[in-house]
Amino acid sequence: AAATLMDYVVDNYNMQDKVVLELGAGLGAPGMVCAWLGAKKAILTDVEEVTGLLRRNAEDNADHGCFVVEPLWWNVEGAAKLFDDHKIDYAICCDCIFEPLYGDCWKQLSEVVTELVQKGVVCLVSVERRNHDGVDKFLADISGRCSTPASVVLDEVIEDSHIVLYEWRPETPVR
Repeated sequence: AAATLMDYVVDNYNMQDKVVLELGAGLGAPGMVCAWLGAKKAILTDVEEVTGLLRRNAEDNADHGCFVVEPLWWNVEGAAKLFDDHKIDYAICCDCIFEPLYGDCWKQLSEVVTELVQKGVVCLVSVERRNHDGVDKFLADISGRCSTPASVVLDEVIEDSHIVLYEWRPETPVR
């Protein structure tokens, strides 16, 4: 799902001088691609336990963009603080909804995406659809919170993986 999101961003978004937040960044590749595309800053976030490797990847790629690594447990307060500190234009998230592995953390992701969209941030969430993945619960939850409906901007099978990319655009335009 991360590779699909990166391809989609390359083909469909102008990241020049934008601030991008990656939620659940893992290794940070999608956020780094946004920086390579001209983003002013890529804020790479994940839980504290994985930020060491994420920080090392950002340092190894520092000559290709401006990266900020921040630990972030998904919650409205943390998202609001990041927005206030960095004035985020885009938020991206890949492969972070899969109940057998991550439990119901999609609830917190739903809260964070809603908060960011309400602040004017375009949010892209890319998932690999699997049995009992929790994605439908996430979509139902976020539709009850967020006044902006999700758009399916990509839905395809790639090498036996069903990848779907959802986009939320705020009612007010991106800065």
